[in-house]
Amino acid sequence: MQNPRTTSSRIRATPLPGNRSVARSSVLLWISFVGFGWLGMLALLVVYPWSSTERMHHWGLVVLAATVALGTFAPVESVLRANGLTIRGVLGTVLLTHVIVYMPVPSKSILSLYEIPVYLIVAIAVFYSVGSFAMPVFYAIGKRVFQKRSRRHDTRRAWRQSTELGAFLFGCVILVGLRAFTPMLAGLWVMMVVFAEYIFLSYIEPPGER
Repeated sequence: MQNPRTTSSRIRATPLPGNRSVARSSVLLWISFVGFGWLGMLALLVVYPWSSTERMHHWGLVVLAATVALGTFAPVESVLRANGLTIRGVLGTVLLTHVIVYMPVPSKSILSLYEIPVYLIVAIAVFYSVGSFAMPVFYAIGKRVFQKRSRRHDTRRAWRQSTELGAFLFGCVILVGLRAFTPMLAGLWVMMVVFAEYIFLSYIEPPGER
């Protein structure tokens, strides 16, 4: 005679045939929502006559960018349990949209006193926005590249790699501000970042392997 608890647990452990299709439909719906949100925001950035003297325009741009960023990064943070991704994504998107709409193109180097805030705001906006977008991308790449399960599902690795990419672009903005952005310096900067990540992967173990 079979144990009823064992039988019921086996029945519960059996995946339902429609779960995978429902999950795929939800992901496709979310991607469509996010895509149309970003396309709509980019269209407004280009078409709408934003005025730097109108306070409501500033707040409207903040609300628009924050809404699109919340719809993009909040589900990713919930699924990957990447605490802080939404805050960084919202901050980076708000800063980047303001840079695109209101920030004047700097005409002098970063050594000029009046140009320092411009370059710093641009560098911070690029650091947070690109780093936030790259985090789930690096996580997805790691799931296909790494063989060990602990490496594939290591959220901290994706966080680190996206931060390194953001730091690389941050440094590129500073080099541009210094009028020192050359292929040689850019190549050395790439080698430094790649070598640092190689050291991290070689000597830092995922939590599952400790």
